[in-house]
Amino acid sequence: MVMHNCLNSRSSRSKSSFLVRLYFLLVFILYIAICLNYVSRLSGRTTIPSDDYPCLTCEVSGSIQGGETLSEALVLSGLPYKDVFEIVSSLSNILDMRSLRPGDRFFARFSNNGKINKFRYERHPWDGFDVERRGDTYIARRDSVPLGKCLRFLTGEVKNTLWESMINQKIPPVLVARLSDVFSYDIDFLTETRNGQKFKILYEEYIYKNEPVRIGNIVAAQYIMEDSSFWAFYYEDPSGKKGYYNGKGQALKRTLLKSPLNYKRVSSYFSYHRLHPIFRVYRPHLGVDLAAPEGTPIVAAGSGRIIFAGWKKGFGNYIEIRHDNGNIVTCYGHLRRFAKGIKRGRRVSQGQLIGFVGHTGYATGPHLDYRIKINGKNVNPLKYVAPPGSPIPRKYRDDFAARTHLAKMFFNEAI
Repeated sequence: MVMHNCLNSRSSRSKSSFLVRLYFLLVFILYIAICLNYVSRLSGRTTIPSDDYPCLTCEVSGSIQGGETLSEALVLSGLPYKDVFEIVSSLSNILDMRSLRPGDRFFARFSNNGKINKFRYERHPWDGFDVERRGDTYIARRDSVPLGKCLRFLTGEVKNTLWESMINQKIPPVLVARLSDVFSYDIDFLTETRNGQKFKILYEEYIYKNEPVRIGNIVAAQYIMEDSSFWAFYYEDPSGKKGYYNGKGQALKRTLLKSPLNYKRVSSYFSYHRLHPIFRVYRPHLGVDLAAPEGTPIVAAGSGRIIFAGWKKGFGNYIEIRHDNGNIVTCYGHLRRFAKGIKRGRRVSQGQLIGFVGHTGYATGPHLDYRIKINGKNVNPLKYVAPPGSPIPRKYRDDFAARTHLAKMFFNEAI
């Protein structure tokens, strides 16, 4: 009996000893993992040698990583906390710290006494912010080199889709998107594009050291369809108002977008006598169903105030917006969910994200039920032409006419 208790005691002590060793092993592994993670964050950065060793470099460089603040990036590069605080404080007077982007570069230069005497934060080689030590303080200033600017002209023909045609011609994607935006109130490039249609674009290109670095405004553009031609001219009047206008000086921007989302097809049209896909009875369908993948972003067709955002019977998650002119209301049904901050009473701007495509309520698949009401009466969204924005003021029309005449002459000579 005594022997049995003794064996149990030894077994218990052995088990406890094993658990203690296992605990310390896990703590050691965790410590190593933390150290490796810290080292990995320092990879690619030049760090400062310790004061106990001779300084082998007088400059530290690095870049902002995803999710980092400027202070975090500088501290991880080994810069002294006090200098980091003073440099960032100085920069914050002329630089919005929320505008920092991953990949932005920074450089710190040290004097012989080990203090930072110059610092540079660089967004582009031609655009940066310099900080210089003067006595015991740091002074920040912006250092930007003016870019050269020239006009470029291109022309092309549509084969399959506008996007595919322009990309195949090595046209920058940003220019494709801007052309689509310019004509988005008059042309639905998802449904109205046909082979053989033509486009012409006169645009600005910015240059640094003889190399193109950025696309500027589209100065003028023409899109030629089978039976019609659309013009767009960029104009900024002496008062500072700017935008795109047609040849008559009428604003291309309208009260409502042509469509509040990028859809694949119209799955159900506006009708006063449609067979309901679920209940199999005929009833009015006073909107259009725009089929799109689940989660496709939906934007406000125009600026206004949300008058309803919630669950509405067969429409599921549903939004209504009363637009600024007062007599136009747009409706959005079957949403998967609302965008952040969308609620009754909230103002929204044209093109602002309001929700995502879903199939809540009575729906057989993901789509947006989109409706437009004018003075309380539903109209066909595919046929409705929204009112244009304000035209060019009369006192500036001669100046606008002269500019558009020059642009058209350029187009004719360039062909």
